[in-house]
Amino acid sequence: TGRKMITDNGNIIELDSISRCLFLDIETVPKVNHFDNLTDNEKIVWAHFAKQIRTKYPEEKEKKDAELFWDHAALYGEFCQVVCVSLGVIVDGGKKKIASIIENDEKKLLSLLADKLSSFYATKPNGLLCGFNIFGYDLPILKTRYHMHQLQVPNPIARAQNPLWKSGVIDIMLYWQGQSRRSFINLHNLCLVLGVESPKGDIDG
Repeated sequence: TGRKMITDNGNIIELDSISRCLFLDIETVPKVNHFDNLTDNEKIVWAHFAKQIRTKYPEEKEKKDAELFWDHAALYGEFCQVVCVSLGVIVDGGKKKIASIIENDEKKLLSLLADKLSSFYATKPNGLLCGFNIFGYDLPILKTRYHMHQLQVPNPIARAQNPLWKSGVIDIMLYWQGQSRRSFINLHNLCLVLGVESPKGDIDG
C-alpha cells in the first residue's frame, strides 16, 4: 500500500502503510449482576450518573437508579467490566488478521491486552491505534479499568489524552464527522454509506 493522508480538523496524519494500524474494539457489561450488589458508596456515585442520564434522556426520567444501572452501566468505566477486546491488523496483500481476548477475569484480560500492545509496538514503534469512537469510548473505558485494577496503563492508551494529531490514534468516527455536517454518526450509518456490512450486526452500540 502506498502513502495515505488522513485529515482531521485540518490536521494531517501520514500513513506509510496501513500495516501500521492496530484496530481495537472492546465489549463491556455491568460489573455486577444486580444493582443491590454495589457498595453504598458506589450507589451514591451512580445516583449522580443516573441524574445526568435522566437529564440527557427525558424518556427515562421516570426510571429508578437500579433500572438505569442495568441499561447504562456498561458505558461507564467506573461501573463496567471489559469482557472482550478484539484486535485486528491488515498484513501485506490486504489480508485481515483478527484476534479476540475473552476473559471473565478482567485484570487478567487487561494484562493480556498490555502484552499484545507491547508486542505490536515493539515491531512497529510508529504504530497507530484505530477504532470507531475510540476516543469517546474504548480508550477512556480502558484507562479507567486499568486504574481501578491498579495496573499500569499501556503507553499507547495512556498517550491518547494528547491532541489527536499527536496521540498516535485514528478515530474513524471523528474523521468521518469532519467530512459531514452531522454532529454524530453511528457505525451502522457509516457502514451503510460505505456499502459494507456492519460488524455489530443487530447490536445497538
